[in-house]
Amino acid sequence: MKKHFFLLMAFGALSLVSCKKETEVTTTTELNEGNVEVQEGYNTTDTTYTSNTATDFFGTYKGVFPCADCPGIEHTLVLEEGDKFTLDLKYQEKGNGKVNTQNGTFTLEDDILSLPTADGTLKFKIKGHEILQLDVNGKGITGPLADNYILKKQ
Repeated sequence: MKKHFFLLMAFGALSLVSCKKETEVTTTTELNEGNVEVQEGYNTTDTTYTSNTATDFFGTYKGVFPCADCPGIEHTLVLEEGDKFTLDLKYQEKGNGKVNTQNGTFTLEDDILSLPTADGTLKFKIKGHEILQLDVNGKGITGPLADNYILKKQ
């Protein structure tokens, strides 16, 4: 009788573990059905961040944005705890290698990052381990150069 009771308990525990696993897979599937593009080597979940609930977006992000009269503008964005940021901009083959540095305090609402700069407020969308620059209206940049407005976490 004890043997049957033990087997029943083991089967019940195994069933609970199996059910939990299915729930996790379903959740992941639901996130990936939201038009999230899978990129090898990056977090593929479309995570929403808020300043009160997440800290894993802190760090250094880099990318080269298009430039009208030079090969590109190197961007280095450092996000630190305390909502502090440093943005370094360097125009390639222009300005004798001078780096334009701006520091300030960012705000984060849902997954939209706002950086007040001397030239106005820059807006970005945090998506996994990438930060996508938004246009002046806070919308995603579209068109053939859209993929060039992404900063990747280092």
